This record gives sequence, C-alpha cells and structure tokens, in this order.
Amino acid sequence: MSPSGVERDEMAQSNENTTVNTTTDASPGDVAARLTMIEQRIAHPLTEEGRTLVTDRIVRSIALGAALHAYPLANADEPEIDFDPLRGRRR
Repeated sequence: MSPSGVERDEMAQSNENTTVNTTTDASPGDVAARLTMIEQRIAHPLTEEGRTLVTDRIVRSIALGAALHAYPLANADEPEIDFDPLRGRRR
C-alpha cells in the first residue's frame, strides 16, 4: 500500500526538519545505481518531481548511514534504553 498525498506531505515535512550533511557522503554513481534499482521495482515510471524526491531521499539515506558509521563505539558500549519486552508481566 502506498502512502496517500497527505502522508507523503507529512513524511516530507518530517524529513525536512532533520538536518543532515548530504554534500560529501553520496557519490553520483551510488545514487544513480539505487535510483535505477528503485525504478525497476515500481510498476509505473517516475515523474520528474518523483524522481527528484526519490533522489533526495537516497542522498539523505546514504548520508545518515555514513553519519551512523562514523560514530565511535567502544566494545563495551550499550544502548541508552533498557528494553524489557516482559515489563509489567510475571515471569
């Protein structure tokens, strides 16, 4: 199921509110390869507006991945949250 126009607008607004350096992390070859793969998977051709939106999201995705990859972790680092799926239940 694809998102409605309102959902797409909300997703775009939430993406615009998060700042990411997208200038250096994504090579044009990586972006073009991912865009080609996406275009092959969908049943209809992208419009220029859609193509621009998808390309921007690909660049942002690559930049976010690079930022996560660059964050230093020590072997003993643990997540900040404590997830307990059985919290509140008897064990």
